[in-house]
Amino acid sequence: MMATDNPTEECQDLFDYYISVAVDGLDKLQMCDVDRVLEQAQNVDELCLLSEYMLARRKDFDVAEIIELEAQIMAERGWMSKPCRRQQ
Repeated sequence: MMATDNPTEECQDLFDYYISVAVDGLDKLQMCDVDRVLEQAQNVDELCLLSEYMLARRKDFDVAEIIELEAQIMAERGWMSKPCRRQQ
């Protein structure tokens, strides 16, 4: 992968694949399926970038719910980390 100023762009194909495991595309993704997508992240950085990717493209998703899902996944996996930072 080539380095870009936007790490979520570098991972777009991977994230689209993660989404396709749950549904037929980001436009069909429901909030109730987001946890299945986020659970595919391999580490904290990927989890944060994946959430950012979905939130940037799905303005209808509840940021607070995504943050809660991130925290649950981090706790389940024993990933010690601060909450994901959101780009403003």
